[in-house]
Amino acid sequence: MNTIRPTSTDDRLTIRGITFRAPCGVWPEERTLGVALTVDVTLYLDLSPAARADALEQTVDYGTLSARVVALAEGTERLLIERLAEEIADDLLSTYPVSQVNITVHKPHPPVPHISGGVSVTIRRTNAPNG
Repeated sequence: MNTIRPTSTDDRLTIRGITFRAPCGVWPEERTLGVALTVDVTLYLDLSPAARADALEQTVDYGTLSARVVALAEGTERLLIERLAEEIADDLLSTYPVSQVNITVHKPHPPVPHISGGVSVTIRRTNAPNG
């Protein structure tokens, strides 16, 4: 029986709904009081070592990653969710053995008339190939 082996670029670990308040927004009150934000993270990495060993140390710990995202977001004032997404991507690419990350930052209640469903930005960033 043949076993199909995915390439590491086929593997993804996704964490949805990392929710917190952070100082982020154009209005001074948003930075002073903080705003509700939610982050979704998708990491592209080889999950086969963790699958074979059934060992947490062979993969990314969801709790540690989530705490890292929240600490980064809460630690600095920003005007734009685009900047927050970029900083999260940079941090995760430099911390974890991943080839690519997708980051979505949701701002569910922007202080803008006529927007009832929130706003979000999604970015995709890759690690530069070793060269």
